[in-house]
Amino acid sequence: MTQDLGPRSATVTTPKDARAAEVLRGLVGILREDLGVVVDGAPGPQTFESLDIDSLSMVEFVVAVEELFGVRVGDKDTRDLAQGTLDDAVGLILRKQGNPTGPVVA
Repeated sequence: MTQDLGPRSATVTTPKDARAAEVLRGLVGILREDLGVVVDGAPGPQTFESLDIDSLSMVEFVVAVEELFGVRVGDKDTRDLAQGTLDDAVGLILRKQGNPTGPVVA
């Protein structure tokens, strides 16, 4: 969340937003380095389907997510993510790390 403090002040980013951005960068890194997927444009709203992530690639992605972020992603979460976006994955990771204020998985 950013807060505009007026025309003469800087924009302030909350720690929650900074953490979400950090997680998103990690996810894009996994896609690029582990799966060879190029993410063009704004990554958050992109779906795994639009990135051509098939079921095997999704399993590889989830294993890398579990290792990088220290979370457990169950089968149901994996199926839900396959139908979701990178923003959904960020929200899932933040919730699993104990940050209930992250975005909600659709």
